[in-house]
Amino acid sequence: MKISKRGGRRPIRTAMEDFFTFMNACNLQESEFQGNDVTWCNNRNGAMRIVARLDKAFINMEWFNRYRGWKYRVLSRLGSNHAPLVGESVVCPKPKNIPFRFNKCWARHSCFLPFVAESWNQPLLGPPIFRVVRKLHRLKQHLKVWNCQVFGGDDRNLTKAQKDFQQFHIVADQHLEDERVTEVLLEKEIILEGALADKASLIRQKSRMRMDEKYCVFSFNAQNSIKSFVYF
Repeated sequence: MKISKRGGRRPIRTAMEDFFTFMNACNLQESEFQGNDVTWCNNRNGAMRIVARLDKAFINMEWFNRYRGWKYRVLSRLGSNHAPLVGESVVCPKPKNIPFRFNKCWARHSCFLPFVAESWNQPLLGPPIFRVVRKLHRLKQHLKVWNCQVFGGDDRNLTKAQKDFQQFHIVADQHLEDERVTEVLLEKEIILEGALADKASLIRQKSRMRMDEKYCVFSFNAQNSIKSFVYF
């Protein structure tokens, strides 16, 4: 079995042989994996940087026969010098009939209020209550499109941030002394943390577990135009 390590001293041969002997005695083998072949970093830059593949998952034949196709993914080292490992054997498809929900992170965007006002102020004929209902329906459709364009929609923004961060992690692990790569990696980390914060905001809304959550409220005047927007 190949040990992946870059930088620092060479691994101790006797310790490696003892571990391989233990694996053979227990009839264990390393599981298939996806992602970076490096799972640990000493969080230093330049010539002092060391990366290695310390975290792994091992299975026996009983596990292999019971969970066909099982493997684990190496996630990004975000907030830790060790990469999380996530095992999986099946993929659950995302349902298509997902109800529309207002995401509070939209309200923090500088273009949100002007976008809502522009959609709401578009003329519409009919009785007052009819115009309110139709404008709300139209605004919902416009927000879906706007969400996809600005935030990525359906986790696409988060997926892209995770993919970019993971790719630069691999590049940084291969070019240990290139400090420019490390700087770009830090920029990608900030972007990913922002995307994760937006996702966490949406998850908290969906859970409805906390009664003190903030809500967004629109109020309308008699002409069915937006009078105020309250975020509390």
